[in-house]
Amino acid sequence: MARRGRGPAPGHPAKRGTAGKTDGDGGAPSLSAVLASGTLALSDGFGAAVGQVRADAYRLSVDTPSPREDRILEKLVSGLERNKDYADERTRSVVNAVLAALLRFFVHRLDSTRANDPGSFYLFASTERLNPFAPPGTSPPPAKEAAPAAPAGAKAASKKTTKPKVEKPAKATPERDQFERNLQLDFANFLRASLGGAVHLERSDVAGGRADIVVDHLAVRLVIEVKREDDDASHEGLRARYGAQASEYSNTNARIGFLLVLDRSRKDGTSGDIEEKFSVQTITKTGDKEPRMLVFAVMPGKRKRPSELQLGE
Repeated sequence: MARRGRGPAPGHPAKRGTAGKTDGDGGAPSLSAVLASGTLALSDGFGAAVGQVRADAYRLSVDTPSPREDRILEKLVSGLERNKDYADERTRSVVNAVLAALLRFFVHRLDSTRANDPGSFYLFASTERLNPFAPPGTSPPPAKEAAPAAPAGAKAASKKTTKPKVEKPAKATPERDQFERNLQLDFANFLRASLGGAVHLERSDVAGGRADIVVDHLAVRLVIEVKREDDDASHEGLRARYGAQASEYSNTNARIGFLLVLDRSRKDGTSGDIEEKFSVQTITKTGDKEPRMLVFAVMPGKRKRPSELQLGE
């Protein structure tokens, strides 16, 4: 069907003109002008309607972060600017999209209650061992009922009986894998709401291994490695323990990756300050001239509700 109207095709911005206009659209306002004004005059063109939806969605998503969220993003971007790959426009756009989604995910998970969002069950001490993702058949088989007694005077039945086949339950997911899996699925699903089909789970053939979460868009591939830590969840400790693996996935694409960790080392039940959960770590591999960058994001687990906390915890 032919597209009506004189503007560019949806998703393909026209060449920028002067005074907030664009070339080839009859002097229609540019996207930046639209976002600045918050309005867009609709014509009868299909492209204009789609542009209005995208402009509204974008404006609402970028105008709502708190000053603290902006400080976190500023800190992360400042660290990534030292990376040559981040200077590439395509790479930077994909990295920034993941950064924004990651921060929104943390704000949501640190604020949401189990009652209003049951998906946060794995972050609270009282419910963390629930496993709604367990495969069917992992529950123990029902107890066998005793055979009814034979009536008096009846001939004793033969001792040979055919035992019914009992299907073996599926192997339960190891506890360590369960905690990591919960965080992996939770963030991947959240990320798909923003990036859709660009998000992949358990992709093989990445640096000779399998990556937990992969964002593959515009020929830019980013890997998000997911871990669970019970002992030392400091950024220095995580770098020493997981930095080599997480940075290895960037051998053939952008030298930027993510390490998302479920912190089960906290003993007081608190979440801690969100600004302390993020950092950019520089890792230089043996023989490499250019360093690689890892964005660390540490999600607090084993939490208590605020009403359960006491001073000193």
